[in-house]
Amino acid sequence: MSSELGGKLRQRGLTEPAGEFETAPSRGDGVGERRAEMAGLPKARISLALWNLRSIHNVASILRTADGFAVDTVYFIGTTPHPTLKRDSRLSHVRTKMDRVFAKTSLGAEKSLNLLRYDCLEEALATIDKPTQIIALEQSPDSHVLPDLPKLKDDVLLIIGEERHGLPPEILKLCDSSIEIKMQGIKESLNVSVATGIALYSISQS
Repeated sequence: MSSELGGKLRQRGLTEPAGEFETAPSRGDGVGERRAEMAGLPKARISLALWNLRSIHNVASILRTADGFAVDTVYFIGTTPHPTLKRDSRLSHVRTKMDRVFAKTSLGAEKSLNLLRYDCLEEALATIDKPTQIIALEQSPDSHVLPDLPKLKDDVLLIIGEERHGLPPEILKLCDSSIEIKMQGIKESLNVSVATGIALYSISQS
């Protein structure tokens, strides 16, 4: 855990988690970094944290998009659906059903990403050991409206909130900044998988 993140967690009364958590089989460190280098993209690593998403189809679509933008790690937080992971405690028929949906929608992208699962975002943040900017994709008074972005100088962890209510204030407090997509129609937001793709494109081009 980086000293900067450690300080941020300690300020909020949080500490590094103890014990083991469900993780995907190891695919090696820096998966996205190597893909980015091959594609001529910036070497700063981009990771995603999916906080309490509900739709398995949205999550699977995000994984396919994440692979396309050389995302290194995807954190499944809380109730977010996920494919079978190492030490997966779910019933076998549940894992099998979900794996079929992921295979159909993400088309194998889940096999090219580092996948980790934690009960809460704080546990995920406590495992990060490099300087990382934590950016929320959320509408708020202080958000940067894309294509405007906060200055990116470190690796990036993009936090995606659940489909209906987004990210609560206590999660936003853990973030360094937030970004949002300006809407021009009558709807106030985009589908979460579509919004994630737009945000990843903007970050990858910065």
